[in-house]
Amino acid sequence: MVGLVATLAVSTLTSPAYATALGERRVVVLPDRTRMELNTNSKVVVRYRRGQREVELVRGEAMFEVAADSRPFIIVTPDGRLAARDAELAVRLMPGDDASIIVHQGKVSAMNPAGREVASLTRAQTAVLNDGQAHVRTVALGEVDRRLAWRQGAIALDGQSLAEASAEFNRYNEQKIVLMDKATASLKLGGYFRTSDVDGFVRAVTDVFPVTAEMTPGGEIRLRQAS
Repeated sequence: MVGLVATLAVSTLTSPAYATALGERRVVVLPDRTRMELNTNSKVVVRYRRGQREVELVRGEAMFEVAADSRPFIIVTPDGRLAARDAELAVRLMPGDDASIIVHQGKVSAMNPAGREVASLTRAQTAVLNDGQAHVRTVALGEVDRRLAWRQGAIALDGQSLAEASAEFNRYNEQKIVLMDKATASLKLGGYFRTSDVDGFVRAVTDVFPVTAEMTPGGEIRLRQAS
């Protein structure tokens, strides 16, 4: 079951860290009223000092509702930095430490590790920050909402492959979905599911497609084309 925990950050530590377990979500309100929402299995380190607001995303994904302030708000990732003053954005670390960014509102500057701006993002723009470069594209507002469905404890699908959908469910649950063949992995899906509802998702897949599900002694759910 997904948990949502709210925390008011009043720690006197120089660099307090906040983290979530698998399947947990957590809201942290920082001293300047910036609101952070951590998704499953995520961790951030907060470094607020005179003239500086900095948060390092160590793993996972977080949504930042940045409070207006004279100081820029800096999000540090392995492949670069993001700067905002009054904006809402989500940042997710992908395999290989690429940073996937989506801007809900406001303006965000993407910088390489040396601090040079490589892109400027506005509402409904996404980017992947990789090796100090930002690959930007504009998406529909519906796609922004779909990608942020985790904030309501949900996974929203609109033409994603079963491979992509299964990877999303595996982010939230101890019980893993394993795809046994390429044909099954390539099936395209749509729907709205609770992040914890693995069984409901598997039932939907096997009801709609010629796919069978097998539970292994270790608890994996293996999906394959029906023979």
